[in-house]
Amino acid sequence: MESLVERLAQYPNVEVFLYGGRGEAAVLEEWSGRIPRVASLAGGGGFAEELNHIKSLALMISMDSANMHFASCLGVPVVSIWGATHPDRGFYGWRQNPVWAVQKVMDCRPCSKYGNKACKYGDYPCLCRISVEDVLEKVRLVIPLAAEL
Repeated sequence: MESLVERLAQYPNVEVFLYGGRGEAAVLEEWSGRIPRVASLAGGGGFAEELNHIKSLALMISMDSANMHFASCLGVPVVSIWGATHPDRGFYGWRQNPVWAVQKVMDCRPCSKYGNKACKYGDYPCLCRISVEDVLEKVRLVIPLAAEL
């Protein structure tokens, strides 16, 4: 994710906002302090404030998470990243375009309905094989980005 944030921040028409809980706040603050056009909203503000901010986004990039569902309910397009879980199991964002899902086809996916089991390989290849370019390819379907930097 850090590499994706760094790459997105290189586009002059992109501002990146990082969401997360208190446990992620220190890492996300470090990224936002180091990478231009990146702001961390992790661990701060209330729920209503976060929803109001999400509503203003042109796009949310998210794992299979609550923020994916919040953005979906607010009508914000979501490029979702799927590893241990699978959008076909009923957890895809409401009214989201299935083409925007980033995932690798693997025989072991999904490893469980909720993605809460340990990876049988130990290294989550379902996520590790997803590249920054895989995500940017989907982002370009939703918002205009330069093809090359």
